[in-house]
Amino acid sequence: MYIDSTNYSPDGGDQTVATELRTNVEPLLFKYGVDLALWGHHHSYQRSCPVYQEQCTKAKAPVHVVIGMAGMGLSQNLETPMPRWAVYVDDQEYGFSTIETTANTLHMKYFNNNNDLKDQFTLHK
Repeated sequence: MYIDSTNYSPDGGDQTVATELRTNVEPLLFKYGVDLALWGHHHSYQRSCPVYQEQCTKAKAPVHVVIGMAGMGLSQNLETPMPRWAVYVDDQEYGFSTIETTANTLHMKYFNNNNDLKDQFTLHK
């Protein structure tokens, strides 16, 4: 739904699909107070701010994370400059993510294959 990519192919390109998701699914995620949306397909790690209608917001909005950095070739087709809603984007390293939860928090970490911590964030209820 939120992807830093230059693929605008009309036949299922990253941005073509993302536009459809933002039009048809984003209002539901916002309406029902979704905190986190995990996405794949693009071979990278990407994290957004809490975002709604392509704008970072202090209102209750989902953080979107692309977690496609575990295998295959990395996509390496990022926009320049990065979109305003992008907090962290890495299409240069393979890696993995962990999620730890409590009753009131979700803490997510992204590590590269050398186990170096590259990004982390916490969501609170």
